[in-house]
Amino acid sequence: MPDGTTRFSYNGEPVYHYMGTSTFSEYTVCAEISLAKVNPQAPLDKVCLLGCGVTTGIGAVHNTAKVKAGDTVAVFWFRRYWAGGYSGRGSG
Repeated sequence: MPDGTTRFSYNGEPVYHYMGTSTFSEYTVCAEISLAKVNPQAPLDKVCLLGCGVTTGIGAVHNTAKVKAGDTVAVFWFRRYWAGGYSGRGSG
Protein backbone atom coordinates (compact mmCIF):
# COMPACT_ATOMS: atom_id res chain seq x y z
CA MET A 1 0.00 0.00 0.00
CA PRO A 2 1.22 3.57 -0.57
CA ASP A 3 1.63 4.13 3.17
CA GLY A 4 3.98 1.13 3.50
CA THR A 5 1.42 -1.14 5.16
CA THR A 6 0.14 -4.43 3.81
CA ARG A 7 -3.20 -6.18 3.76
CA PHE A 8 -1.67 -9.66 3.53
CA SER A 9 -0.02 -11.90 6.09
CA TYR A 10 1.29 -15.44 6.28
CA ASN A 11 1.70 -17.17 9.64
CA GLY A 12 1.31 -13.79 11.32
CA GLU A 13 4.08 -12.15 9.29
CA PRO A 14 3.38 -9.32 6.82
CA VAL A 15 3.48 -10.13 3.11
CA TYR A 16 3.95 -7.07 0.94
CA HIS A 17 2.33 -6.33 -2.40
CA TYR A 18 4.19 -6.95 -5.63
CA MET A 19 4.41 -3.61 -7.47
CA GLY A 20 1.71 -2.20 -5.22
CA THR A 21 -1.13 -4.33 -6.56
CA SER A 22 -0.28 -8.04 -6.22
CA THR A 23 -1.84 -8.81 -9.58
CA PHE A 24 -0.33 -12.30 -9.57
CA SER A 25 -2.72 -13.13 -6.71
CA GLU A 26 -6.13 -14.70 -7.23
CA TYR A 27 -7.58 -12.01 -4.93
CA THR A 28 -6.05 -8.71 -3.87
CA VAL A 29 -6.67 -5.39 -2.16
CA CYS A 30 -5.55 -2.30 -4.07
CA ALA A 31 -5.15 1.31 -3.09
CA GLU A 32 -7.53 3.65 -4.90
CA ILE A 33 -4.59 5.29 -6.72
CA SER A 34 -3.83 1.92 -8.37
CA LEU A 35 -7.27 1.63 -9.97
CA ALA A 36 -8.83 2.98 -13.14
CA LYS A 37 -12.49 2.97 -14.08
CA VAL A 38 -13.04 1.23 -17.42
CA ASN A 39 -15.99 2.06 -19.62
CA PRO A 40 -18.22 -1.04 -19.79
CA GLN A 41 -18.38 -0.57 -23.58
CA ALA A 42 -14.58 -0.74 -23.94
CA PRO A 43 -13.19 -3.91 -25.55
CA LEU A 44 -11.30 -5.72 -22.77
CA ASP A 45 -8.88 -7.32 -25.25
CA LYS A 46 -7.64 -3.78 -26.00
CA VAL A 47 -8.01 -2.18 -22.56
CA CYS A 48 -5.86 -4.91 -20.97
CA LEU A 49 -2.83 -3.53 -22.81
CA LEU A 50 -3.02 -0.25 -20.88
CA GLY A 51 -2.38 -1.93 -17.53
CA CYS A 52 1.20 -2.91 -18.23
CA GLY A 53 2.25 -3.20 -21.86
CA VAL A 54 1.72 0.38 -22.96
CA THR A 55 2.94 1.96 -19.74
CA THR A 56 6.04 -0.24 -19.65
CA GLY A 57 6.81 0.64 -23.26
CA ILE A 58 6.38 4.35 -22.66
CA GLY A 59 8.64 4.17 -19.61
CA ALA A 60 11.31 2.30 -21.57
CA VAL A 61 11.18 4.80 -24.43
CA HIS A 62 11.15 8.00 -22.37
CA ASN A 63 13.03 7.07 -19.20
CA THR A 64 15.51 4.39 -20.25
CA ALA A 65 16.27 4.80 -23.95
CA LYS A 66 15.63 8.58 -23.90
CA VAL A 67 14.20 8.45 -27.44
CA LYS A 68 13.60 11.89 -28.94
CA ALA A 69 11.58 13.06 -31.94
CA GLY A 70 13.45 12.13 -35.12
CA ASP A 71 15.40 9.23 -33.55
CA THR A 72 15.41 5.89 -35.35
CA VAL A 73 14.57 2.91 -33.15
CA ALA A 74 13.92 -0.80 -33.53
CA VAL A 75 11.12 -2.42 -31.53
CA PHE A 76 11.21 -6.11 -30.70
CA TRP A 77 8.27 -7.96 -29.21
CA PHE A 78 8.65 -11.35 -27.63
CA ARG A 79 5.75 -13.44 -26.41
CA ARG A 80 6.49 -14.95 -23.06
CA TYR A 81 5.16 -18.34 -22.04
CA TRP A 82 4.89 -19.40 -18.40
CA ALA A 83 4.30 -22.81 -16.89
CA GLY A 84 0.91 -21.51 -15.79
CA GLY A 85 -0.10 -20.41 -19.28
CA TYR A 86 0.44 -17.76 -21.89
CA SER A 87 1.00 -14.36 -20.27
CA GLY A 88 -0.02 -12.34 -23.34
CA ARG A 89 -3.53 -13.71 -23.55
CA GLY A 90 -5.78 -11.34 -25.46
CA SER A 91 -2.96 -9.21 -26.82
CA GLY A 92 -3.13 -10.53 -30.37
